[in-house]
This record gives sequence, C-alpha cells and structure tokens, in this order.
Amino acid sequence: MTMQNGWRRVFSGMLTTIALVASVFCGLASAATYYIAPNGSDMNAGTSTQPWGTWAYALRQLDPGDTLVAENGTYDEASEAGFPNIDCAAGYANGTATQPIIVRAEQERRAFIKNNGRAAGTSFVLKNCSYWTIEGFWIENADFNDGTQDNGSVVNISYADHISLRRLLVQKPNRYRNSHAISLYATRNSLIEE
Repeated sequence: MTMQNGWRRVFSGMLTTIALVASVFCGLASAATYYIAPNGSDMNAGTSTQPWGTWAYALRQLDPGDTLVAENGTYDEASEAGFPNIDCAAGYANGTATQPIIVRAEQERRAFIKNNGRAAGTSFVLKNCSYWTIEGFWIENADFNDGTQDNGSVVNISYADHISLRRLLVQKPNRYRNSHAISLYATRNSLIEE
C-alpha cells in the first residue's frame, strides 16, 4: 500500500464518520412538538399557544420523531376535532426505530376522546403504521344500535408493528356490535402497558 492510498482511506473514513454524525444530529434536530386542542384551529401554527383543531389535519403534519400533544379537554362531535383515524398507507407518516411518532395527552387522562357510537364506529384507529406511541388518553365509545355490524371498538390497531399504547383509560365498547376495548389485528411487536 502506498502512502497516497493510505491517506485516501483515512480521509474517506473521516468523511464517512462526519456524514454519519451529521445525519444523526440532523435527524434529532428535525423532531418537533405540536399541539391540538378542542378549541384550536387548523389555521394555527400547531404551537401550545396556537394549537391545531382537528385530528385529521394535525396527525398528517407529523414526521418521524415528532410529538403531538393533546391539550386537556373533550374531543367529540361538539368540538369538531373528529376522531383519530390514522392510516399510514393513506398519507400519514410512519415513525422509525430511533424516531417514533408520539401522540400523547398533555396531562394523563385529561384529554378525553369521547365517541357517542354514532359519529364513527371506532374512537381511535391506527392501521398500516409502524413505530407509533399513543400515551395518556381517556378514550371511550358508547352503545348505539344502528343495525350494522361495523366495528364499535374503542381503540382499533390493525396491520401495524412496533406500536406502544401506554397509560390509556379505555372504556365502553359498543355492546351492540362485536367490539372490544382494545383490538389488535394483524399487529406484531407491539406493547400495551399501564
């Protein structure tokens, strides 16, 4: 090996190391925290003082490593927030092993997602997604017999992997439908914990 080839390898190794370190720091720097509130507006910036107003809008803004904080209050038909219905095969982002997407209540069980059983079959849906964490919510459905067999579960996770559900208060699946408090279908490597 010539001296020139040796220096090329050293220089190449240094560039690779610098690129790797830069990519790690760029990834960490891009993570952001956004906010949603029952009285927010999608015209807002998504900050704690100007929170977004609908789940559909707020959840689509998230990238790997981002956190969406739900401010205290009731998210129901009256608030016009809608219900979290996340499908990563339809425009929502997946998290990564090092940068999961986190959706959490500002204060544990003070962000209340309340479905009356009529507006949507399920109160919280997450499908075709990887590396998401849902944390600290109070979520419920209600009985409503409309003659259909649509899902009336409270939380429905399907075709997903590496999902974490933490410290959720989940209650009142629709008794008129074949439903569950938490339903995991075709989901792997996931965690439900108190």
